[in-house]
Amino acid sequence: MFPEKLGRPPLIEALFEVRFDAGESAGELLPGLLYSSLKSSYDQVESLPVSNVPMEIRNKEPRLRYATSHKLSGKDGSAVQVGHRVAQYVTAYNYPGWIRFKEQVMRLAEALKATGLITVVERCALKYTNVIPVGTYSSQLDLLQARIEVLGKPIENVFSLRCERLANDIRTILNIKSNAVVERDGKVVGEGLYLDVDTIMTLDMDSFWKEAGDRLETVHGAAKSTFFSLLTNETLASMKPEGQS
Repeated sequence: MFPEKLGRPPLIEALFEVRFDAGESAGELLPGLLYSSLKSSYDQVESLPVSNVPMEIRNKEPRLRYATSHKLSGKDGSAVQVGHRVAQYVTAYNYPGWIRFKEQVMRLAEALKATGLITVVERCALKYTNVIPVGTYSSQLDLLQARIEVLGKPIENVFSLRCERLANDIRTILNIKSNAVVERDGKVVGEGLYLDVDTIMTLDMDSFWKEAGDRLETVHGAAKSTFFSLLTNETLASMKPEGQS
């Protein structure tokens, strides 16, 4: 059993991403088609730097293949970001809770399906980025259920870790960094121990449109379980957990 919500959440960004294969014209058509479907909530369109890169180069360069080229911004601070092979729903600072977040993801999924441009869905993922205040801990790693030694000695306060695990057909990637300072728009929005949990599903995505809701619940469950299982009892208590689910 995990908390239903946190009174002091360390979350600074939640992101849903779906990657896909689409027709050759998808890069030019997708942003406009999504805007037409979603403009009641996302009425500002912004071209991102990748939009200036020729499509031929984007397809050949691995770092650009799934880069977003346009951003549709909403009044609540959330956004839809889209490229020729990727679409994202992202919310920063003001995570609305899973039920509302899922509603917006499903709305994006329906809008993508309605374009008729997507031929294959490759994967879907949820990524939660957190910055946990350090408080009085002498070792930042003590905030987590994690112990790492190098040359027989425990890691203390300067480290950057990345690890992956595969369970139940979901790949989970963890990034953990000490002494993190996260800024947005020139303002510090988080200081402490950086922890992001990226949960990815790639198995049997042919039926994604029919089973999107169930797949989202599965990926979300894996992300939630991983995050809360990493926290010590003291760290969780500092976040003021409420309820159980």
